Amino acid sequence: LPQDVEDWLEPKRGRKIHRKLFVTPKVRTQPTQSPYAGPNAINGFSRAESWPNIWISGPGLPQWLSLSWREPTRIRQIELIFDTQLDYSDQMYGFPRGRDDYAIPCPIKETVKSYRIEVHEQGDWRPIVEVHDNYQRRRLHPLERAVMKLRVVVEDTWGAGSARLFSIRARR
Repeated sequence: LPQDVEDWLEPKRGRKIHRKLFVTPKVRTQPTQSPYAGPNAINGFSRAESWPNIWISGPGLPQWLSLSWREPTRIRQIELIFDTQLDYSDQMYGFPRGRDDYAIPCPIKETVKSYRIEVHEQGDWRPIVEVHDNYQRRRLHPLERAVMKLRVVVEDTWGAGSARLFSIRARR
């Protein structure tokens, strides 16, 4: 599990909360599952449904996710969908309730704050878009060029220790 999920689970292990005992066993599967792997970002879904449908990087930043084609492909637009915790209000139910129970922090800590889009040209990665202080879920970037490889490099978030991207779409 990603470190922030592990951190959230750890204090709940073996505790009674509202007369429910939280027991979180360690489970291993064969073959190994990858619920937060890179291919989730190109599976066509932009939110969690029956599968997480999100790429969550390993700990530490910067992290990147790349796309490649067999031959030069003309791309006119890149669409990115970031994690803005659309289910945040669902996490606020429960007792006891305090004064700030209905306040949603902005920006959400899992949201990507700074990133760049790079294309691979002449054996080197060249930045073509740089964004700082992002707080939006959906970002569109015009490209209008033929590429064989491009990548999104996540440099910073608003507080999470890993990069999170629901979707990357390269439109022709």
